[in-house]
Amino acid sequence: MIYKIKRYLLFIIFFAISFISYGDDPVPPPPPDCPGSNDPEVGAPIEDGVALIIGFALFYGAYKLQQVRKKIKETKDIV
Repeated sequence: MIYKIKRYLLFIIFFAISFISYGDDPVPPPPPDCPGSNDPEVGAPIEDGVALIIGFALFYGAYKLQQVRKKIKETKDIV
């Protein structure tokens, strides 16, 4: 059971890294003489914190997994 969880976590990590690593480059801004070139850009970039959020999520998942393992071990010791 634990090895399956480790295997899934490793798969998710490598899958997430591939998405972060191969992102497209941003579209260049239009030339200044184009109509609508003075409009502010719409939207916000999301690539700045994605790796950090995934890292925090993995640490939180590992922490919760450790809690579950500890609880299972305690129930086995009682019985």
